[in-house]
Amino acid sequence: MCDLKLYLIFHLNLAYSSIEEDQRREVVKRCYWPLLRLARRFNLPFGIEASGYTLEQIQAIDRGWIDELSFLISSGPCEFVGSGYAQVIAPLVPAEVNAANLRLGNQIYKQLLGVVPEVALVNEQAYSAGILQHYIDAGYKAVTMEWDNPVRYHPEWDSEWRYLPQYACGQHGEEIPLLWNNSIAFQKFQRYVHGDMDMDKYLSYLSTLFSDQPRFFPLYGNDVEIFNFRPNRYHTEAELGNENEWKRIEQLMVRLLLDEKIEFVRPRQVLENLHLPGAGNRLNLASTQQPVPVKKQGKYNITRWAVTGKNDLEINTSCWKLYNELRNKPHASDDDWRYLCYLWSSDFRTHISRKRWETYCQELDNFHAKPGSNPALITSDLLSDSSADEERQMSSPPMRESVGRQDLDSMRSESKCPGQVPSQAGAWQGETFQEQSIETLRDFSTSFRSGGLCPGRNNDSPVISTSSTSLWADSGRNLVTAFESKRCEPYTCEIVQDDSFAILETHFAELTLNCKKGLA
Repeated sequence: MCDLKLYLIFHLNLAYSSIEEDQRREVVKRCYWPLLRLARRFNLPFGIEASGYTLEQIQAIDRGWIDELSFLISSGPCEFVGSGYAQVIAPLVPAEVNAANLRLGNQIYKQLLGVVPEVALVNEQAYSAGILQHYIDAGYKAVTMEWDNPVRYHPEWDSEWRYLPQYACGQHGEEIPLLWNNSIAFQKFQRYVHGDMDMDKYLSYLSTLFSDQPRFFPLYGNDVEIFNFRPNRYHTEAELGNENEWKRIEQLMVRLLLDEKIEFVRPRQVLENLHLPGAGNRLNLASTQQPVPVKKQGKYNITRWAVTGKNDLEINTSCWKLYNELRNKPHASDDDWRYLCYLWSSDFRTHISRKRWETYCQELDNFHAKPGSNPALITSDLLSDSSADEERQMSSPPMRESVGRQDLDSMRSESKCPGQVPSQAGAWQGETFQEQSIETLRDFSTSFRSGGLCPGRNNDSPVISTSSTSLWADSGRNLVTAFESKRCEPYTCEIVQDDSFAILETHFAELTLNCKKGLA
């Protein structure tokens, strides 16, 4: 039996229709930081996709998150997947807007992350043959598109093709390598994380994927904002319980990492297998029955962004008028085109809240009256403002340097503290516990008492996080008494947060298992 190779693409979208602007900081804290910590903790390779607009907004909220993502991409296990400046539904907008959206998105990616992505996630998995050339022109080496809907009207496709990279063909014969997404798979993943499916049942589902042939399978390829947070888009959304959903994700990843028949790979690693038997077929994803396939069930189709929402017909008409004005404008700037892409974002066309709808209509009117005014966007001046950067860094501590599983296991055996890393001089320093890293100190404090080393402290003096020291001193509800070792004078430091990430005792047990299995 061949190993099953799994890949994931987590989709980040701060323009999410039903999330208010004043909730975005909470989304970064509850959804985006835990994602990066997942990669750090287990050196787990996966893809992270976001629009340029989303990265700009995160940059304005928490510069530290952008810095950490940049590190995980350049020196860590993650891969950045692109999509454009805004989440635009490509088959519904003019060709020049699609071209501008991808080009301007790449500018932001380069500016903020220092990379231009090779793999793209087709926005909302809304595909038409005419959009492929835009990805090719923008420098993309592959696109990611859903399997389930295109195959419905292509009975001639071999079912085994879903597990291998293929080629997507455009309307003029152009082609680009293709990675598959899978709606059924990502919905099952969501059901497990939300507690609607237990671990054993979910693993039983994954066990059906093993084969004697090489297989690459998209374990997840959808929203991040639904984990440990609820956008309140539907009345049928799963309730947010007391259990931290990122803990459930972590527990699942541990189980899969311990399985010797499973391997995690980055999305672009899948493309290295286009030569395999059954891979590399040239496929037309569209069909006469479904010229514009999208993701998920049949009720989700291209019309949801064209004529539904609060008044999609009117705002799409307004955007077309703005597009014609820009085409006739002698010196239309990148800012003009960037703002038009923003106004054409899909999230203004579905379950948008009343407050955001009213703001959007005002922005649309303002741009109509004076093209080039773009109050909703983060300007390059703001992105480079040093004082704003300093303020944002103070609000959110940087992640510690990467610590592998063997390092963590070694720290446990030597009674050192998790989250501390040795500097070049050998001293233990830096922040010890991230905001969402620890559930409780009580159950595992004995693990460190014998060593006499205290969290957040080196051998001689306390080393408090580079985040606000006043937070550590003043947050009484989160303060705990330090270890009772005679080698350390009693002092207090913040270790626990209300929305803490996992019980360290369990975390260490999982890491030990990994090391024993030779996976560290």
